[in-house]
Amino acid sequence: MNIRNALFLCLAVFIFACTSETSVEIQHSEQTAAVEKTVAKIAVDGMMCEIACGGKIRKELSEMTGVASATIDYTDGADVNYALVEFNPDMVKEDQLIACINTISDGDLYAVKKVEVIHFTPTDDSGSGAQDDHVEMNDSSFKLPGISNLIQRVFNSLL
Repeated sequence: MNIRNALFLCLAVFIFACTSETSVEIQHSEQTAAVEKTVAKIAVDGMMCEIACGGKIRKELSEMTGVASATIDYTDGADVNYALVEFNPDMVKEDQLIACINTISDGDLYAVKKVEVIHFTPTDDSGSGAQDDHVEMNDSSFKLPGISNLIQRVFNSLL
């Protein structure tokens, strides 16, 4: 084998060894709402608590350019918990959100399992028949938290 073939073989092994990313299922859907926005519901494996794990994920996502908000839907004992991210798809892509979570602590803690992206578009008829701005996935439904919901959660956690 000549030097050129050996170099090509080494380069190919290096490239394929460094691309060990697992593919993540990304589903897109459209819903009507009062305002236009895009929300990703990201299934995250590896969260052990809402405060430290959820806080770190929320902080990292919130610091990304193009992310309007990030919240964590954590249930103690659940195999998979969720990050809800409102973002501008012209500024940040789903794979960047996935990479943000997967690379926290050098990729040793969390793994994104699935992403559902919902594009909310304004209705033509203001007020009649508009759906609520909620995200559904695997028979679980919840409303995106507004400031009043966040304040209520903080208040309830203090009691």
